[in-house]
Amino acid sequence: MLAIALFLGGAVAAAALESAALPALPAGLVADKAYAVIDGCQGLALQAEANLGAVAQLITLSDSLTQRFVLRQTPGGVQLEAIALPLRLRAVAEGLQFGTQGDDFTVNARGPGQYELGRADGTPFLSTPCAQPWRIEQFPVVSPTRRSVWVDIAAPGGGDGTRAKPYNAIQAAVGKARPGDYIRVAPGIYRETVLFTRATSGTKDAWVVLAASEPLRTLILGSGEGPVIDLRQAHHIEINGLALNNSGTGDCLFGRGGTHHRIIGLYVANCGGGGIGLTGDYEYVEGNVAARNAKRSVWQNSGISIWQAKASPLRKGEKPELRLIVRRNASFLNDNLVLAPGSTIVTDGNGIILDDARNTQAGSKWAPYPHRALVEQNLVFGNGGSGLRVFRSDRVTLRYNTTYANDRSKLARGSGQAEIGTNECFDCYWTGNLAVKPMVQGRQRIVFDYNTRNVRYLDNVFFDPRPDIALAHREGPSAASLDLSRNISDTEPVFARPELDETASFVVLGWKGRVPATLGQIGARPELIPSLKRPDVLKRLGDFGEAPQ
Repeated sequence: MLAIALFLGGAVAAAALESAALPALPAGLVADKAYAVIDGCQGLALQAEANLGAVAQLITLSDSLTQRFVLRQTPGGVQLEAIALPLRLRAVAEGLQFGTQGDDFTVNARGPGQYELGRADGTPFLSTPCAQPWRIEQFPVVSPTRRSVWVDIAAPGGGDGTRAKPYNAIQAAVGKARPGDYIRVAPGIYRETVLFTRATSGTKDAWVVLAASEPLRTLILGSGEGPVIDLRQAHHIEINGLALNNSGTGDCLFGRGGTHHRIIGLYVANCGGGGIGLTGDYEYVEGNVAARNAKRSVWQNSGISIWQAKASPLRKGEKPELRLIVRRNASFLNDNLVLAPGSTIVTDGNGIILDDARNTQAGSKWAPYPHRALVEQNLVFGNGGSGLRVFRSDRVTLRYNTTYANDRSKLARGSGQAEIGTNECFDCYWTGNLAVKPMVQGRQRIVFDYNTRNVRYLDNVFFDPRPDIALAHREGPSAASLDLSRNISDTEPVFARPELDETASFVVLGWKGRVPATLGQIGARPELIPSLKRPDVLKRLGDFGEAPQ
């Protein structure tokens, strides 16, 4: 069976979301590498392990899919082309050779999460007594580029960025970046910080890409108050496949304005500030892991946040678009341990937060952000603040996410934390989410809803084992009208391994209670979640235990 990382756009995907269309990646995207791994016949073991990569959206929407693809040689390399679909995927496979130019194959769905890769005539590539559990481990997406720029920490000084004479520092390449550059960083530990500016930005048709040449084998290690990667008014930038760490109080990655950022496949861990923070427009955050961040800074950060998104007001006749996308990420054990000056509580340490898109704080001169946001297929657990939180942000759809054992902070009492929080939101839609608060928590409730309008909670599973505890804490004008009746609260999921560390697996093995047969997808699909396992390059730094309080 195959869980293959294909992004499919078009009308079929767009019809799947009630209040916002599914994202379609910009036309012309290609993938630089796709690692296909054959796991043998251990189908159950495969289901218990979170995988990097993403199931094709079309397969997600239909388990009876049989879609035909063809490999073709193009000026940009060997690509997979979906028949009658806008797909471009360059195949550079390890463990599975797709073949040469012109070879056809099919993807056949046999049931939820079960896919077979076959020849054009439908026969399997491999015939064994059991179904073959194929999976895609890593899927970095990069833009077509005009030139490759090479960086290798092991190279001598004086390089020019060519493959024969690479730079030996990332900033040397970034400081000279021009539209269309694809900066390929060789494995190793780079002790530096990286700054993108307006002068080193890409364009609509020629993004600047900074990517690990081998996913998650390159670590950028910062040590100060600033972010490891700083996107300062930079546009059309993609960051892909890197590991980031900051032993100081700064963030792993922070975008100070700018627009059009793709943050894909990063592992950001143990940064004193936030993990991934963006503040612009057209923000796309997918397939990342954010772990143990935000513990040493006074700035009240979170694992993944979009803070004060900025865009021009809608023109007459213009409708809101889907421009903010946070999907397929894992964010866990992020927490605020340092009080802000003059404060008696911490306020954040969330897994994922869309924060103040109304632009009400810090003297912002921007009008409220007018466009839509989508938060889907994320896993958040063990965070000090909320698992998922929307704060003063509107037009947000949150679906198919799994949250577990969040709201752990002893310093956040009274700050509105919960498993999922909706604070001052207009037009927020929660559906298909799985939120569980284990007995040991005993603090806030599953849902915190404050001063909202037109907020819907539909077909979610909310489980709190504490007797006589209401699911929601509600305040403000919406309190009387908040309706949770169309959700399930008396059914407990049985997770494979609900631990609060990298060994966790939130595969649902079964349910204690009855789930209506008509209920659709619940929670994040494990095969869509990045691996929680620490990359070897991070292990080399030593202990990644809790930061001292």
